[in-house]
Amino acid sequence: KTPAPLPSLQFFCSRLLLPSTHLPLPPSAMSRVVLHDDIMRLIVPYVPSDSVGALSQACRTTRDAAVLRDVADGSFSLMQTTERHFVELAKRNGFNTYFQDLFGVSTEEVCTTHLKWKSMFARLGDVGTLSGKVPRGVTAGVLHLLKYGSREQLEALAEMCDRNEMDDPQLLLETRKRLQKLLENGPATEVEVLCGILELGKAHRWMYQFDESAKYYESAKEGFRRLLGEGSAKYVEAAYRVALRHGQPSMTDEKIADLKRLWAMAETSLPNEGVTYFIATDLGIAFDEKGQHEEAKVYYLAALEGRRRVLGDDHKDTLDTVNNLGVLSYDMGDYEGSLAYYEEALKGEERVLGKAHPARIGTLMNMAIVYDDGLKDYDRGESLYRQALEGYEQSLGKNHEHTKDCVKNLARLYAIVSPQDHKVRALIHEYPFLLEDEIGAFLTAFLALRGNDD
Repeated sequence: KTPAPLPSLQFFCSRLLLPSTHLPLPPSAMSRVVLHDDIMRLIVPYVPSDSVGALSQACRTTRDAAVLRDVADGSFSLMQTTERHFVELAKRNGFNTYFQDLFGVSTEEVCTTHLKWKSMFARLGDVGTLSGKVPRGVTAGVLHLLKYGSREQLEALAEMCDRNEMDDPQLLLETRKRLQKLLENGPATEVEVLCGILELGKAHRWMYQFDESAKYYESAKEGFRRLLGEGSAKYVEAAYRVALRHGQPSMTDEKIADLKRLWAMAETSLPNEGVTYFIATDLGIAFDEKGQHEEAKVYYLAALEGRRRVLGDDHKDTLDTVNNLGVLSYDMGDYEGSLAYYEEALKGEERVLGKAHPARIGTLMNMAIVYDDGLKDYDRGESLYRQALEGYEQSLGKNHEHTKDCVKNLARLYAIVSPQDHKVRALIHEYPFLLEDEIGAFLTAFLALRGNDD
């Protein structure tokens, strides 16, 4: 006889814990239930939603069932590079080959970033050790931290995913939201709450949520004005963020006038504050966009001098200013000078941020543009575009705007500068969005003119 089929896992799970509308398991029964983490991972997606709480009590694991459900169905995930960094830090085997390759150095003593990351990671507590959608995975651990972590743990997590470190904007925003609730409901000073509001505004801005960021900036500005006065660094920072008006058209005369007023005040009264040189940097960007390159250079050099003095040569903001001078030199037609600035920035970014950081990959793409559009060295430009594209895909994913911009630059190179129809076809096959983009009509016409000789 054909044996009767075994009950499905879904059938088993639906009866493991009855919904609360039926007969619930008594606490004494639940205390006797022990579920291995691996079994827990398989069971969670099938358990009725009103039994999740009971299941979490029945399972001896560091993760509760709600966390595992969100991880298992993809409702929560980490950026690929963030997960990898956390897994490697969790190994606790020192400065291993992963970090040696990431930062391009062989000893931990010269890699201050790894020492920082290791210290911050230790403050997180136990967030797991594995990759993937598993109970002992760091993804489940980080979500558990977001739900139940302490202020100290969340502050460490926010530091780690900040743009100056691992640069995970989505995780930073979720962390800042949770941390702000703790600040507003816990034993925090009014200034600490306002600082949290300002940081939450920055997190929304890095996710391009400009209306939300403007709301928080205004709130922080008024709060700092009331508590600390208009001469304080915190008030100036909030006022600077408000003056930028992110999401509106590029630098208007009104924006520039606001920034100039803040610069005139901060340059003399706040020479040792980082915000002073943020203002100088944005004034440099504004004048570069207007084609007033010499005036832009004055502000960029002021920002570079101040950041080197206040933050140090290896701070990301200092390296950003070096990169800005590379852009300015390119705009002025000084291609060799532009490359010199980019190469300086690239070395610092690899040493401080690691090879997978989006800022370092962006510098690679800037260098590709110089070789491609400036020096007409198309082979070198193509090689650097390819390196940047690989880096963006690994760190940000295939659908990120930075990745798509890099693909479009390659498509332009293959179709306009150095026509190679077989490479255009291969690129379209790999990235179909090209045909839907504004460049799509041109690529279609290019291939039609070249004929179907493939």
